[in-house]
Amino acid sequence: MGKLILEMQFSLDGFAEMHFLVNPAALGKGLRIFHDLTQLALVKATGFACGVTALHYRLQ
Repeated sequence: MGKLILEMQFSLDGFAEMHFLVNPAALGKGLRIFHDLTQLALVKATGFACGVTALHYRLQ
């Protein structure tokens, strides 16, 4: 999902919770997905040996 789609869904209350799998990468500077989305609360973050991190967010 692109950044703009996420912002639209949150502005329309389209999601109550979100789950992400984050793969490590060295890309330099890019778009920040959650820069203006302050209504998110991190519920759980789980790291795996392969470097992937599972993130669970809930709308406040």
